[in-house]
This record gives sequence, structure tokens and C-alpha cells, in this order.
Amino acid sequence: MQLKLNLGAGKDYRDGFINTDIANNVGADKVFDMEEGIPFKDNYFDEIIAYNCLEQISTPKKFVFVIQELHRILKPTGFLVIRVPNVTDICAFQDIFDILKFNKDSFTYMDVKNPRYKEFGMTYGYPPFNLIPLKIDRQLTFRLEPIK
Repeated sequence: MQLKLNLGAGKDYRDGFINTDIANNVGADKVFDMEEGIPFKDNYFDEIIAYNCLEQISTPKKFVFVIQELHRILKPTGFLVIRVPNVTDICAFQDIFDILKFNKDSFTYMDVKNPRYKEFGMTYGYPPFNLIPLKIDRQLTFRLEPIK
């Protein structure tokens, strides 16, 4: 049985996933603040989706911490799919809770194949991933496969 996590699910409850959120009024299976840590065992999930929640992290350092946590709880054969608003679209600015801004190159700092990873990403504390762009338009969608 594959274990799947829907991080920051909000009202996007998905069958077959453990649906999580910071809000306790959206029907999430588990409620926690990802900035404080993600309360699952190491190498636990086969799949994690984080749709439209990572831009609400309060600081770049907390963002790196959350990415470290996602890497930690992913199985070596697992993957993470991230979707965030593209800074080139007005939707990246309309919600006052969207604090962090991303463009098509923002996640290259986590990609071991990209020179940015060795030059900056490792220093920032990003764990190693193989990055696969899935969709670049109003929203940015990437698949990240952990390297362990």
C-alpha cells in the first residue's frame, strides 16, 4: 500500500491521502503547522503533494526547513509534487498570506543537476533532489525526487 500525503490540503480533501492543514476547520485528517515540523516518521511517504501552500511559509529559512522535512519523510523511491503561484502572474500577489514568491528557476537550487545547487543550494541547507518541471504557466508545478 502506498502512503500519500496532501500537505496544506485546505478544502482540497483527497481520498487515498492523509490530508493535513494548519487550520482545524477544513476537515483535515491531521492538523499541524509545517513550520514547526512535519510529524511523520523518516522515509514514510511514497508521494507528497504540496499545492498552493508553500508560498505561505513565513521566511526563507522556514521554507528550507520545510523542504528538509519533506525530504526526510519521503521514501528514497518517493516523490514530491509542488505547485506554487508564478511571480509573473497577479495571483502571486493577490492573497496577503502568500509571502514567498517563486519563478521558474526558484526550485533549481534544490536540483543536484543544476550548478545553483552546489553553488548556493547546499549552503542554504537544501537536501538533494532530482527536479522535473511539469508545468510552467500561471502556476509552477515541479516533481522532486529525493536523493538519499
